[in-house]
Amino acid sequence: MPIRVGWYIKDRVMFTETWGHLTKNEYIQSVLATVEKFETTAGDYPIHVIVDQTRMITQPNLQDLTSEQGVNKRQGWILVIMQDNPAQKFQTSVTAQKFKFETRFVQSRQEAQNIIETTVTELKGQFSQVEDVEWFFELDESSMPH
Repeated sequence: MPIRVGWYIKDRVMFTETWGHLTKNEYIQSVLATVEKFETTAGDYPIHVIVDQTRMITQPNLQDLTSEQGVNKRQGWILVIMQDNPAQKFQTSVTAQKFKFETRFVQSRQEAQNIIETTVTELKGQFSQVEDVEWFFELDESSMPH
């Protein structure tokens, strides 16, 4: 069960990490946990998400999900860190288009941070103050990368 989600910058930037073989059920569970945070976080500003897929081997086919299952009015950028994998990139792109996510593919966490800091001025310099991700959703801790 290879996924966990947490706050990178509390109430402003989430971080999602996936690895191994991600199933559709695991993906849906993580989306539900994420949507709950979107709905219970104070404020009306966008919440951005950095998704690290560099250790993901396979991702589920999400074509049969309805767009209502992933959309939230507070969704900001989704910045996806991934290896050069054309099939995985295509599938992620199709899903992002279906849900109308503003998605960008990046090579590293640093590149994702730079994009957020240059496009969201009130977050400039905030990443340097982060010590660790505050995880709020984890599936199967025994299989997490160290």
